[in-house]
Amino acid sequence: MQAPEFQRPMSRTESEHPPFAPSTMPVPHDDDAALRRQELVRWFLRRQEPQGWTAQDEQAFEGWLAAHAGNQALYARWEADWRLMDALPDAAIDRLRAQVAADRVAAGSAAPAMAAAPRRAFMHRGLALAGVAGVAVTAGSLGWLHGRPPSSDRLSLRTGRGEMRELTLPDGSQLMLDTATELQVRYHADARELRLHQGQAVFSVVPDAQRPFRVVAGSVRVTVTGTRFSVRHTPDQAGRAAPEVAVASGEVRVEGGRLDLLGRWQAEEALPAHALTAGQQLVWDGQAGAPSLASIRPDQFANWRERRVSFSDTPLAQAVAELERYADTGITSMDPRAAQLRLSGTFRSGDAQAMRRLLAGALPIRLEPDGEGYRIRAAVP
Repeated sequence: MQAPEFQRPMSRTESEHPPFAPSTMPVPHDDDAALRRQELVRWFLRRQEPQGWTAQDEQAFEGWLAAHAGNQALYARWEADWRLMDALPDAAIDRLRAQVAADRVAAGSAAPAMAAAPRRAFMHRGLALAGVAGVAVTAGSLGWLHGRPPSSDRLSLRTGRGEMRELTLPDGSQLMLDTATELQVRYHADARELRLHQGQAVFSVVPDAQRPFRVVAGSVRVTVTGTRFSVRHTPDQAGRAAPEVAVASGEVRVEGGRLDLLGRWQAEEALPAHALTAGQQLVWDGQAGAPSLASIRPDQFANWRERRVSFSDTPLAQAVAELERYADTGITSMDPRAAQLRLSGTFRSGDAQAMRRLLAGALPIRLEPDGEGYRIRAAVP
């Protein structure tokens, strides 16, 4: 069967995906968003009632989640903050009661005494106020209750093409993001959760047995208490679409599953979890059956941090697609025979001219100018 002709992959800015700008969870600010927030609060309060929730209610709720792209994210945030109520100390609850009372006064509503109200009961009053008057009560303020702003608890990160970024999280854990990487950080009272939407990153985790560190990448979730590991998730890249996990020190647990409509992890019971230790790498390809486990040397662990990209018996089309993640290679197409040639070696990411020169020396190919760049043809008949 003849291989398809290689075409240069589009960058993130060229594709249908919008730029992933650093931000916290989006906050509604226009009339339409305010209406959606009121609907959100009404649904939220309705679902807290233990009696009377029917199958028709559930169907209508699922329809509301799917009606707008932002509804799922908004509801997941409110639900996560609601769960935090059980973990808050009494002093924080007292401050929250005072905040709800102040919000009610600001909205022109009487502020009843709430000191004796049950831990969650007074929240219904505040949330109902948010639904009726559009006042943003409590949901975005739970970070403040812990003595830090919400932006330190929820953070969206993005690197552009050819860019790398290092940063330290609030708990002291360190991240290094590779090129074209999108990551969301969510810290809760009982867990540290990150979602890798695209790209790859190295995580150096500060130990905390009470708050495990979890990374979700597509169909896998990695759980640790303290270690150094990397996760890759490039679902749109042929040959490298499956999530990859590698461990430099410590131990991680990798399990398969998915996030439901509300952002909750649902483990896949049919797939056993895997424990990885230092020097191991797992490629989780759900289409291929069992995940593949391999050993890696210390110098092979996330060598992209040194702006090096290594290949071992890799199809040329796949290798060029990987190099395109870091910079425009100038290669616009290649014929099917050239695409199937196997490449081994290490390249400096971002240096397109040197890369083309090394390719021509390593493989039986010809680089032919085609007006916009170069076309690769196999040199053998």
